[in-house]
Amino acid sequence: MSGRQFEVDELVAAFEEPLRNLDVWGRLGSAEATERLRRAVDAIGAAEDLKNEETARLVLDRGPADLTVSKIALRHDIKPSAVSQRKSRIEQVLADLHSDEAMKGHPLVRLWSERAGRLVKVGDLPPWMQRCVVAEPTTAKWPSGDDVFWVMLHAVMRQPRLVFDHAGSPWLIDFALDERSGTKDRLASVLQSLADRLAESESRVYSDAELRDELKRLGVSPLSVGAVITAMGYLVQRSVAASERVLILSNDDAKNLRRVVSRVMGDLGVARADVPHLIAEQLNRHPKSVANELSRL
Repeated sequence: MSGRQFEVDELVAAFEEPLRNLDVWGRLGSAEATERLRRAVDAIGAAEDLKNEETARLVLDRGPADLTVSKIALRHDIKPSAVSQRKSRIEQVLADLHSDEAMKGHPLVRLWSERAGRLVKVGDLPPWMQRCVVAEPTTAKWPSGDDVFWVMLHAVMRQPRLVFDHAGSPWLIDFALDERSGTKDRLASVLQSLADRLAESESRVYSDAELRDELKRLGVSPLSVGAVITAMGYLVQRSVAASERVLILSNDDAKNLRRVVSRVMGDLGVARADVPHLIAEQLNRHPKSVANELSRL
């Protein structure tokens, strides 16, 4: 087998089973970036120390669902403050990785930045990228392939997390986008935060192209712009689209159905007869409620 053929085989394996072939991805980057990532992984996990492994996976959100600072402290007979201090140190290592210039130039980091951005619906990613994201939480010895991947992901996102929408579909989100700091439904809170930035104190109409460009500028993956616009309407009732234009409702307008109806007719030029169906479909409102408010205008 020629050296060139061997390289091709390695690349194929890296795409088919990315978490088992992170060494290939490492060799694709500069020696400086690869070493930077290795040092971060070692510093975070502190090999041979189970409590450090558990704390690292707590920070990365890759441990069991019920993993907490208190449980780690109790299991290892140490004070919760000691675990919290270790947690803070890990968070600082990850923050430093996010601002590291060498890491920004790593091919895998650049690829994830360009394709996934800071907000992406996992189903919109290519299959090999999906396999990276949906790796199950693990209790394997540190560092597993998914540990390395989720550490690397912090060079792209400040706080990457996997969340699920109302239909059970996974989204990869940078929680740093969540300016509202919602805790009950982080996807909804992130979408509300994006809508706040798009329409601060006044509802605003964008052309479809303008809105797509603006969402990408705010960190939304080019692959998921359409899904985000739809979710911004159906999940948080902040966007209505018609005739290649999109109305982003201000927070105040979104809370008042009569104002929504008025805006849809006035700003988007939607015919009166079409308003109930359009708002019901895109904003998850009952058509009779929309019709009632329409009758008062």
